[in-house]
Amino acid sequence: MSDSPSLPRRSFLGATAIGIFATRLTTGTAFAKAAGSPNTQQASPLKRLRPLKHIVAGVLDIEYFEIGPANGAPVILLHGWPYDIHTYADVASLLAATGHRAIVPYLRGYGGTRFLSDKTPRNGQQSALAVDVIALMDALKIEKTTVAGCDWGARTACIVAALWPERVTALVSVSGYLIGSQQVGSRARGTAGAGAGHRGTDDHPGGRRQRCAASRTQRLREEVLGAIRAPAGQRRHRTQPAPGGT
Repeated sequence: MSDSPSLPRRSFLGATAIGIFATRLTTGTAFAKAAGSPNTQQASPLKRLRPLKHIVAGVLDIEYFEIGPANGAPVILLHGWPYDIHTYADVASLLAATGHRAIVPYLRGYGGTRFLSDKTPRNGQQSALAVDVIALMDALKIEKTTVAGCDWGARTACIVAALWPERVTALVSVSGYLIGSQQVGSRARGTAGAGAGHRGTDDHPGGRRQRCAASRTQRLREEVLGAIRAPAGQRRHRTQPAPGGT
């Protein structure tokens, strides 16, 4: 894959991320100034994220770029398909300039990220990418972080926030995909249909909705982890196709 980043996407992501983070991260006055700089709209095609680091995390040896103080508030930036870490060539430096620790990993199948064992099933499911992020956080000893992503990276960020909310400080999802689970979706529809005749009989409908949402989240967590841990021949979920694929 070429290391040449996409100028339109980088410019769009830079402007979007700047607006979101400038609103949430109120301590970054310099960040707000950078958001108005013409440089955020003119990404250099020659900018490369170097040097790169490696760390063993879960089933992977992950290659990643890191910038900013080691004790800064962490932000993990997830690229999409068929892009790479250079999607965030401008955003990462802007975050670092405001004291944040920006971490930009190559997802499995990209760059220098490699499986540790030839026997590990090659799995591109959406849940597997989310588990990789948690493994990376554990390896880097990061308890909580802001997760941000675009395209497939946005969906991965959403899954991390949905299944491990206690590990997420904030979520930024740009131009991404919805979380998909056919099994959970079919059961949720069945539950909604079965309860249709009992509406209005619950003294606390808001509490009922919260309990149903918590139950669906727990079932999704169990299915995701079960699919990942099952032997390759017993996996029920199919690998997600590439955007525009069949």
